[in-house]
Amino acid sequence: MDINHDFLERLEACLRALPSPTQGQNRNLSWMAAREIKEALGLDMGSDALDSLLLASWESGGLGKIRPAKYPHETNLFRLWGHEDVVGIRDRSEIEPRRLETFTRFDPLVLPDSAPEVFLSFSSHDVDLAQDLRFFLGKQKIRTWMYQAVPSRELIVEAVRGAIERCHALVVLLTCNSLGSAWVYSEVHFASLEIRKPIWAIVDGQDSDLIQLVRAFDPEKSKCLPQDAIAGLKQKYARVESNLHRLDVYDTVLNDQLITIRYMYSRASFFPPQPDSIPGFSDINGVAGWF
Repeated sequence: MDINHDFLERLEACLRALPSPTQGQNRNLSWMAAREIKEALGLDMGSDALDSLLLASWESGGLGKIRPAKYPHETNLFRLWGHEDVVGIRDRSEIEPRRLETFTRFDPLVLPDSAPEVFLSFSSHDVDLAQDLRFFLGKQKIRTWMYQAVPSRELIVEAVRGAIERCHALVVLLTCNSLGSAWVYSEVHFASLEIRKPIWAIVDGQDSDLIQLVRAFDPEKSKCLPQDAIAGLKQKYARVESNLHRLDVYDTVLNDQLITIRYMYSRASFFPPQPDSIPGFSDINGVAGWF
């Protein structure tokens, strides 16, 4: 199948009929994944093949005002497509689906071939803490996959989705930054809802606001959260995040992530370790026995 004028007109009409992000409560409502486009247009081809076709055409400048989203679908990690009249115009560098940075080489960890591997989900603003956690897990004979392992020019969404599917568990490094991360949110929900992977929440043990919030959180009384702690977390997040939309939805995403800890995570702990325990939290020093 080729992307001809007739197909492009039908696709544009389909995507332009979606609500704008300001009208829809869920950002996914303004976009469509390839499998949704396939069903809407009655196409006789696989979803992956259609997505590859759209991507190749977009990269060659053949899709006009149709573009991919910066972030994948919130729960299934598929690439999303939208029309600029609905979702707005973005600089091409902001929505590049391939990794452009140079491949990052970490200090090697000597681990046995049989060592289990976990996917580490974290905010790019927390890369130093994530590397500390990687070394800690390595000492426990646990191998860690981080997104920096994606080679230059590789498709990011496909690499991340494949790594989550391969790994034994998904480890979420919860910080003031990752609580507002669309990527972390999507990775957690894909792993927990789509493929039922074990999810481990590792809470930043150096952030007093986050510790206070975790200790006080009750899913049945989420409106009673300590507002001073939330304000402190949001203030720290605002120092590194310039996207106004991410700041606007921070409170909502934060609450969703805390609910996820209680209902979807099989383990929760602090890193660095904390001397005082919280009901339901495990000592991270025993992480090797969590499998």
